[in-house]
Amino acid sequence: MTDQYIYLGIMAVVIVSIFIIAKEPVKILLGLTVVTSAWQGGLWLAYFDNDMLLATILYAVFFVYIGFRDRQLPMRGRVVPHILIPALLILIGMVLSAQGARNLSAARGGIFIAFERILVFYTIAFAVRTPKDLKYIFVALIISVLFQSVMAILQFRFMSFRIGVIDSTQSYQQWRGNGTFFHANSLGMFYVMMVPIIIRFLLMVYRSNKKRIKYLLITTLILAGGGLFATQNRGGWLGLTAGLMLVFGFELMTNKTRINKSLQRLIPLVLIMVALFTVKYGSLFYDRMFGTEINDQYDQRRMLQDQAIRLIHDYPLFGVGYFNYRRHIAFEFVHNLYLLIASECGYFGLVAFVFFLIGWFVEIVKGAKSKNLVVRNLNYGILSGFLGFVIASIPGPDYQVIRQVGDHIWLLAGMTVAINRIAVRYDTTQLERTIQRRQLKEPEAIKLRQYLNKQWSSILG
Repeated sequence: MTDQYIYLGIMAVVIVSIFIIAKEPVKILLGLTVVTSAWQGGLWLAYFDNDMLLATILYAVFFVYIGFRDRQLPMRGRVVPHILIPALLILIGMVLSAQGARNLSAARGGIFIAFERILVFYTIAFAVRTPKDLKYIFVALIISVLFQSVMAILQFRFMSFRIGVIDSTQSYQQWRGNGTFFHANSLGMFYVMMVPIIIRFLLMVYRSNKKRIKYLLITTLILAGGGLFATQNRGGWLGLTAGLMLVFGFELMTNKTRINKSLQRLIPLVLIMVALFTVKYGSLFYDRMFGTEINDQYDQRRMLQDQAIRLIHDYPLFGVGYFNYRRHIAFEFVHNLYLLIASECGYFGLVAFVFFLIGWFVEIVKGAKSKNLVVRNLNYGILSGFLGFVIASIPGPDYQVIRQVGDHIWLLAGMTVAINRIAVRYDTTQLERTIQRRQLKEPEAIKLRQYLNKQWSSILG
């Protein structure tokens, strides 16, 4: 407990220093909230049977800061109903499922986490207002992926490797890399969500002369590949592959983007990396994917699914309460997110979660139709992560079990809304209409066009 208080004390000094010293607090706060979203460590809240994570504190501070900056609540007039309504339904479902829970404090933790995720969504959605802000958040994502990847590789090579506090609680499977997450499968899900976005950035800058950012992105992807392998997470491997193939396959068939040539230029590099990996770790990969362990686990997981279905039958409407599954089933969690949500939150909670996924998907599709190449490709990257998450959640319940995984899902949903709002605000077509309507002189029109181009190019700079 003492190390947690020291940790929080140090971070309190850092947060205060941000507002005293930093010229652009948004830049620092975006970086800190994104990077620390995967960290453990915080202030224990016995009433909710959960930590108030450092990231939670940062998001709360950031939310308040946005309110003062904009002189209104970040949600005011911009509630994004197709996300807010499912979020409120999820919150209501958590409240209702807690009523008959055997472990009431754990069930109350679900209410706390539902509030937290709404906070994460609105903070990111309305803190990111300009293309420059988008650059800050993507730099933070790259730093987070690099940090987690280096940690995972070191843990895979040296099982005893730990930093302390931010990775203090670990699963018993210490032969797998898990970064700062409790379990390696959760880190695998993190890569499923983040790697497609970095790939999209690389494809957009690959043909440019921006060598530093290009090499940084290539290095990040190589380390992320190593980190993903270190997780030994089959669901993550399959989810990421499926998400990327579905979206790239759609693009190649419809030929709706100009990204294909960049993709073709990357193929030789990918083939070289795959060949080197196969020489070093091919047999280990094959054993993990197709070894005798698979047959042994199949029967076990089929039994877990049968138990979950019986639990849903006994508590169909609101479930047994968040994190109360093992109060009814003495063994481990069912390895299926949708069955676990239905078990703990009932059909009400499952339907609410599906509504959230649909609302987020609608927002992604809206951005994917944009004529702006940056906006379209970023949404395609998020779409790959979205599809990968949906698929990887069939054998993986990490969203419901590991809090940081769910926080990243809501972070990406907020980022999707932010990207699409920026696309509208900085729309080149709308600018030309404004120039014509106001009958601006050519020198003024040129300045506006240059300003807009500079804003969008700053993302890839």
